[in-house]
Amino acid sequence: MIVYSAQKFRELLLKYHDLALFHINYLERNWVVKKEHLEIDLKWETAKQRYLELIQNKNIFNRLKQHHIASYLGITPTQLSRIRKEIKI
Repeated sequence: MIVYSAQKFRELLLKYHDLALFHINYLERNWVVKKEHLEIDLKWETAKQRYLELIQNKNIFNRLKQHHIASYLGITPTQLSRIRKEIKI
């Protein structure tokens, strides 16, 4: 692993065009593409739908605290409590 300060890394990106292109490609794949799904879900799916999808992944779901789940879903803990009561979990 190579460690650079943010300033030094920016200087490298300015100096080496191919490194800058590699970095842009990495950001596109790992930030834009992977996060796009979550942003679309937040806009088009209800909190209940997002919650039902999340609870299918028992591996992660059982280790999370309720306020973390609410934050991930973009709702308040109170709203999450109402959803849980409605689906009786």
